[in-house]
Amino acid sequence: MKKIVIILTFSLVLFGYTHRVNADNICYDVGGEIRTNTISLTQQSGTIELLLTNQEIDEEVRLEGEINGMIIGDDADGAIYLTHTATSNDESTPFTFVTLYDRAVFLGAPEGCTIPISETITNIIGGDGFTANVTYVDIVVNGSIGVCSGTPNYFEDISGVICIDQE
Repeated sequence: MKKIVIILTFSLVLFGYTHRVNADNICYDVGGEIRTNTISLTQQSGTIELLLTNQEIDEEVRLEGEINGMIIGDDADGAIYLTHTATSNDESTPFTFVTLYDRAVFLGAPEGCTIPISETITNIIGGDGFTANVTYVDIVVNGSIGVCSGTPNYFEDISGVICIDQE
C-alpha cells in the first residue's frame, strides 16, 4: 500500500510539473489606444482598449476597460516613472493587470495644450483573468498629455509584445 501511495504521489507531482512546463506561452502583438483625464498632479484615470494579435495564428483578442495611473518618481535624465492598474469592463474577456516602473519621457516642447510623450512598459507585477500569467512585456505607448485645464491625455500609438502562459 505504501508503494502505491508513493507512486501515486510521484505521478501527481510529475503531472503537475509537466502540465506547467507544457503550458502554452503565447505572444501577442499589441495595438490600441488609451484616453485618460488628469485627476491630480500625480494621478490619471480613463479607458484602455487593447487589440492583441496572436503571433502564430493571427487570432485577435480585444481587452477593454478602465485604467488608473500614478506618478511614482523621476530620475536625473528627466524621465518619469509610473504605475498603472487596468481592469476589464467586458465580461467576455475579464482581465486585470498592474504595471510598475513604466518609464515616460517627453518628446518635445508643448504643442498648444499638449506635450508629446512616450511611455515604455516592461514590468507587469500582477494580473488576473486573461492577463494572469504574463511572462514577458515590452510595450511602447506614444501620445500626448494635456497641460491645459480640461485637455485629456490621449495615447493613440501603442505597439509592442506581450507573452502570456495560457494554461
